Amino acid sequence: MRNVMAGPRCQGARSPIAARLSLGIAAIALGTLQAGLGHAQAAAAYPPDETFRRLRLVTLVCGRDNTEEACTEARTTADPLLDHPLLSASCKDALWDIRQRAKVAPSNSFERRDPIDEAAQQVMLFCRRQPPRSTDDEQKGSQGQGGGLRLIPQGGS
Repeated sequence: MRNVMAGPRCQGARSPIAARLSLGIAAIALGTLQAGLGHAQAAAAYPPDETFRRLRLVTLVCGRDNTEEACTEARTTADPLLDHPLLSASCKDALWDIRQRAKVAPSNSFERRDPIDEAAQQVMLFCRRQPPRSTDDEQKGSQGQGGGLRLIPQGGS
């Protein structure tokens, strides 16, 4: 008797056309995914320093005054920044601390204020965009020819 299930199609073999078609679809899907990710990163601009300054001040007011208005504003300002793709993990840790700690308490003790104030200071330390560092070549070029203080005269005398 002949085995009907032993044909090449039942053993997982594909025709060359089907293989090329599935490879082409995979390439298109990958290209679309990469283009989408690149567009999302280009659309997400780094938040301005003013955003972090305002957050710091509102958080310090929350810690000092223990008012619902200031604490709510601090939490609502920090919350969307947690999802920003360009912010560092240290920055997001400080934002998370603000989001969790900036709440009104029955007594405004030092134990409550100190962690809130520390998180506010860390926002300015970790979240602000740092100016680009100059390379060694740029530093050499800015010093002029020879560099140094030129305490010993150069030349022939």
